[in-house]
Amino acid sequence: MHSEQLTAQEVSQLNAYRKARDVAKKFPDALILAADTLVYLNTKLFGKPRSLEEAYQMLEQLSGETHQVVTGICLLHLRDHRRKFFLKQAR
Repeated sequence: MHSEQLTAQEVSQLNAYRKARDVAKKFPDALILAADTLVYLNTKLFGKPRSLEEAYQMLEQLSGETHQVVTGICLLHLRDHRRKFFLKQAR
């Protein structure tokens, strides 16, 4: 789920934070590393396909087009209220 007002980079970092937070609630003293990868074409975001049919549709839309892949990474220590975000982008 994402807001149309957020960039792909912001969505991937937010998703990574949400994943890290979910795990950190169970292990508040642990250092948690989480990541989320998105593919996007222009302003359209592609998440993980939920079915083989959706995967084929996604590949058809991306075929022959220059698209971007972005991975948001979150390093979180809940007990110390510390978090760090990273971003890796590829074309």
